[in-house]
Amino acid sequence: MGNSPSIKVLKDHGYTLVSKEKNKMLVKNEAGDLFVVKILRANQDELNFLLQLSHPHIVHHEEIITDSDYLYLLLEHCEGGDLAQTIKNTKEGTDKFSENEIRNWIVEICMALKYLHDQQILHKNLQPESIFFTSFGTIRLGEFGVIHQWSTEEPTAENKPSCAAPEILNGKPYEEKT
Repeated sequence: MGNSPSIKVLKDHGYTLVSKEKNKMLVKNEAGDLFVVKILRANQDELNFLLQLSHPHIVHHEEIITDSDYLYLLLEHCEGGDLAQTIKNTKEGTDKFSENEIRNWIVEICMALKYLHDQQILHKNLQPESIFFTSFGTIRLGEFGVIHQWSTEEPTAENKPSCAAPEILNGKPYEEKT
């Protein structure tokens, strides 16, 4: 497939390009459902567990397609945008978030994080840009960034993140408290 990502790979799997920007594309399947495609250089084995995640407040990972150089991660398209966009739009307008609305968002995010932690998965990229809204306003946690599963192994040069919990900095493995 060469050195650049190929839209042909997606077409071969039944997806049609809707739009493209940087390392993300919006595609639709034959039924007309929209998906965001993240293009990565990664090992599929490291991401297969994403397909198993099933929670109402976590972005659904539809499929992983690979070619010789790239991995195409197909994700649920959240039409409501992300929290960063929502905050920016609110600052520019006159609408304000209600306390109840914010409280509901926090509860939904905590439920998603609890689910991930129960699966022994750490979300390493929690920020407004990784919190999405469906068209109905439901929160979906996504953009996992660097994903780590808890381990009893000592950290090595390969698995040390660029920013880390205090126990990792002290040479201890990830644990439930992390």
